[in-house]
Amino acid sequence: DRSPSRGLGDVYKRQEEVTGEVGNVRGAAGSAGSGRVGAEKGTGSSLDDSALPALALADAKAVTGTLCGSHFHPEFRVAMILPWVDSSSTEPSHPPAWFPHLVATAAHSSLLVDWIVLHEGSLSLPPDIRAPNVRLVDLKTGGIARLLAARLAAALGLDTADAHALDERMGLMFGKWPRLVAEYKPAYGEVFERWLGNYTHWGYTDFDTILGQLPRFIERSELTQHHIVTYSFGDEDAVYLRGQWTIHRKDPAVNRLWRR
Repeated sequence: DRSPSRGLGDVYKRQEEVTGEVGNVRGAAGSAGSGRVGAEKGTGSSLDDSALPALALADAKAVTGTLCGSHFHPEFRVAMILPWVDSSSTEPSHPPAWFPHLVATAAHSSLLVDWIVLHEGSLSLPPDIRAPNVRLVDLKTGGIARLLAARLAAALGLDTADAHALDERMGLMFGKWPRLVAEYKPAYGEVFERWLGNYTHWGYTDFDTILGQLPRFIERSELTQHHIVTYSFGDEDAVYLRGQWTIHRKDPAVNRLWRR
């Protein structure tokens, strides 16, 4: 049962008072069941930026770890990470045609969730396509591949030659098949951790996923009792993490699960 009354109800009432927006629209994920995958809590530090090549960090000039929006839940804040690599080589780059719909629906969840869209180079968007909880971060041309390669090389302990080779090959791969950036979703918590400083949770979704008012059906227990929460479509027994919507608790042990 994913009725809105089981979500963060008091929080949603506060959002109605703040924004004046009252509706009964629920996102597609709101009618789905939820599968949960647990991981043992642990200690340990995350990757140190000082171990990364300067080139991998030079393009990331946006303020990091700062919350978006203007009104916040007093306990929780979720960052959904969305890297975008354009398949064309023209400037400015153009996000998917349905991106304005994602931005529009994201605004209804500003109390609880931010979307961090990492792109390369200038991004062509109509001036009215904005939401307080959607942040655009320009990593410059090739920046996503460089950052992914640097983080993976540091995590895996690669030597300089192998790290350089990984950087080169990831750049070529994303240049030819940009959609493959989504294959690294489980590692986003480490790769993009510099943007997660003030968040309690991080996750991933897709550009073509249109969500409703998330505070209405994200349950408190999902954020307090589970390390990872994913919404399934009747196949929760498969313990399958959905690319459309999966949330991780921001914890070093959880962030490092991708290494196993």
